Amino acid sequence: NNGKVGAPFRYSNGLVEAVMAVKVAFKLDYRTAAGFMGKVFSLLGLPSPDYTTICRRVSGLSQKLTTFVERKEKEIAIDSTGRSQQARGAYREMKYKIEPRRFVKVHVSINVKTKEVTALVVTNENVSDASKIPDLIKKSQHNGKVTGAYIDKAGDSSKLRGKMIQQDINPVIRPRITQKVELAKANLEKLLTEHFGTAQVSFGEKTFREKVNLLKKENPAILGKINRLTTMIECQENYEEWRNRSGYGKRAHVENFFSRDTRVFGDKISSKKLDNA
Repeated sequence: NNGKVGAPFRYSNGLVEAVMAVKVAFKLDYRTAAGFMGKVFSLLGLPSPDYTTICRRVSGLSQKLTTFVERKEKEIAIDSTGRSQQARGAYREMKYKIEPRRFVKVHVSINVKTKEVTALVVTNENVSDASKIPDLIKKSQHNGKVTGAYIDKAGDSSKLRGKMIQQDINPVIRPRITQKVELAKANLEKLLTEHFGTAQVSFGEKTFREKVNLLKKENPAILGKINRLTTMIECQENYEEWRNRSGYGKRAHVENFFSRDTRVFGDKISSKKLDNA
């Protein structure tokens, strides 16, 4: 009740979260969950929150994700999936001119070593995957520095790659093939010559490292373009070799998470409001 305006809460946030845990675990609606917990609490001789109280308090619960790993450097895999709201039925939508419920998108980042969720964002269906990747990375940094990120084609942009390189994060992103090998090589050579003075660049040498550090500060998008063109060439010439060398296969961990989540909780949500999803 710290900072609460008006009458104090009768039930703690922990109790409301416990009711929600039962609701989600057994796939109950709010009234059924309230009745179930009411019976349990009556056996203990304790009062329980009613349906209205639960619905009102759920909207005010914090959505902060609790993690239990040590604050260490980590690599993450990022992806998103869709969840549909429970349908009213096609006949009702047609008869009563009801606007069909839309999908919500769940954007997730996973620690590829511990398989733990490091960040989660829920949006409506119109939000692009790429727009939420910086937010997921930022939230993941709260529990230790992110050193690498494995992302599918949805995150393929020079701007995003540049921002990640600027933060010393290795961008392992599968590129969209928008240029053939010959054209990509010509554009890459042009970029390297323009910014490094030669097409034969060794980023381990001191001279080149100094120019890279300068670009990180002044124009990271150039490094993003170089990274994207290099990856595009490697994927076209030998995708299997690039995947094995870069570790792109680790992105499967986030796909496995979605598979487990769907098996346990299903692919639909019961919340009507996006804030409660």
